[in-house]
Amino acid sequence: MSYIDLIKENGYLIADVKSEQFKTLPVETRFDVVMLCHSGIAEIEFNMKRLRLAPHMCVVFSNVLYGRATMASEDFKVTVLVMDRKFALDATVGIPTELLHKVIEQPVHIIEDNAEWEMLNKMMEIIKLNMYCMAQPQQREMVGVQFRAMLLTLASNAMQSLEFSSSSFTMSDTYFRNFITLIDAHIKEHHEVAFYAEQLHITPKYLSEICKQKSGYKAKEILSSVLVANIKKDIMVSGKSMKSLAYEYHFADQSSLGKFFRKMTGKSPVMYRKEK
Repeated sequence: MSYIDLIKENGYLIADVKSEQFKTLPVETRFDVVMLCHSGIAEIEFNMKRLRLAPHMCVVFSNVLYGRATMASEDFKVTVLVMDRKFALDATVGIPTELLHKVIEQPVHIIEDNAEWEMLNKMMEIIKLNMYCMAQPQQREMVGVQFRAMLLTLASNAMQSLEFSSSSFTMSDTYFRNFITLIDAHIKEHHEVAFYAEQLHITPKYLSEICKQKSGYKAKEILSSVLVANIKKDIMVSGKSMKSLAYEYHFADQSSLGKFFRKMTGKSPVMYRKEK
């Protein structure tokens, strides 16, 4: 069974990864990733963002479309927790979206407090123990609790400025989460806000207001950003022609795909492929 099959079956996978294993990226997924860096240095590219990793860093990525390691020192060691999108969303129900956004918008967290670093490592250790207890019926819930606790630990500073309680999670949080889930399922076929608003039984204007409140971006901006990220990934790794990609992503023709991509990136798809 491949690691992707394990993640789909259990909802998550955790592993201690050394330099040589880390260099075997790329990874093409729709997973969420948390990494604790223990020693050495590495450079990675996740969702077209380049990052340099060093000890005492915790990295949190939501919805990884494409990732690869560009460099890793011989002594590099990292603990990696990978979760499917539904598992991660289920584990964070009740946490205000603004709080989650503060953790995810800056994916690298430098942990200077030794007690906080030890706490994050203990949480990872508990998740590892649960992974080996496959027969345990509450396994997913227990792992979800640890993941949730990790996010709250990373957001401890943000929590001081946000009034956090169970009542902080509102209906607009639910709409926003459901919108993100719908995007994952339908972004290739549907690029317009109206479709998603109809699925949520709200108006496009209200959906856009919710998105602006929760993420700082309007609904259309989120859709376009996710769409172009998916297209970038396929341009880099699929080897498909632009005509095939235009058909797959439901553009009227290759020219329409090119105009959208140029508007979002300033480059044509062909130029982007050559550069990458």
